[in-house]
Amino acid sequence: KNQKTDEEVDDELSNKILRLIKGRNSVNIAELSRILDISCDKILDILYKLAGEEKISFKELNVII
Repeated sequence: KNQKTDEEVDDELSNKILRLIKGRNSVNIAELSRILDISCDKILDILYKLAGEEKISFKELNVII
């Protein structure tokens, strides 16, 4: 079984995004979209998920769309 579940793919993306934005006080959705080659919507979904898990805070993170 080499197919990853959507959840595993999302977790990998979440971790990549966390690494990319760690230590920054702003995040550019379009830039992340280009770097990771996924849609801006998907990145926003993941950011909301990370915020829900309290791994990031929108209060401390300036999101540029």
